[in-house]
Amino acid sequence: MKTQTILRVCVVLEWVVYIIGVGLSFVLQDSLPTPLKDWLVAEAERDMAVHELVLLVGGVVVLLLSAIVASVGLLFLQRWAAWLYLFSFIVGCLLCLFYGPVVEHGVADVVGDVATFLSGLVLGLAFFTDALRTGGVRAEPITGANAG
Repeated sequence: MKTQTILRVCVVLEWVVYIIGVGLSFVLQDSLPTPLKDWLVAEAERDMAVHELVLLVGGVVVLLLSAIVASVGLLFLQRWAAWLYLFSFIVGCLLCLFYGPVVEHGVADVVGDVATFLSGLVLGLAFFTDALRTGGVRAEPITGANAG
């Protein structure tokens, strides 16, 4: 199978797995122990400060839009999309620092881990293979020999 095809399959599969994971998180909330369900309800009813709301909504909107654009760009094998995808991944990780504790069912967590694994595959394929080769140019890892 060609590297470009593997990259495209991983991008699509990642979105499918993320969507399944989000769906499972909602569906499986009822199977959590009562103290955890109570905590989730209390957290959902908590009043957010304006800066928290702006950070949450703004961050999620920027993250979602950049991830969608990057994924579509990767499906069309665009080099810039790899950098936008990396930016989206880093921003997503940084936003998690501000969300506080996360409570979810183990199954939903495993599905999320699979999606993260697929993100790593996409990044590896985009930056360290010829999947996005254009005009013979290929992203090379920074090493002592080509660091500048």
